[in-house]
Amino acid sequence: MINNLKKARKKKCLTQNDISQLLNVPQSSVSYFENGITKLNEDQIRQLVKVLECSADYLIGLIDDDNEKER
Repeated sequence: MINNLKKARKKKCLTQNDISQLLNVPQSSVSYFENGITKLNEDQIRQLVKVLECSADYLIGLIDDDNEKER
């Protein structure tokens, strides 16, 4: 489940359609990603990390705050 995709997307003022174009998937797929119905593949996560300027750990919910440091 991509726990923080929606938060990171909104922080960058991007729409689901913007993300769908980036990942070359239908807009409905982005909704499925955000709601944990469908999983992103590794390449899609890499693309999102670059565009959303966040860590993969934050994006997938391993940390709650993207500013949080690894221990």
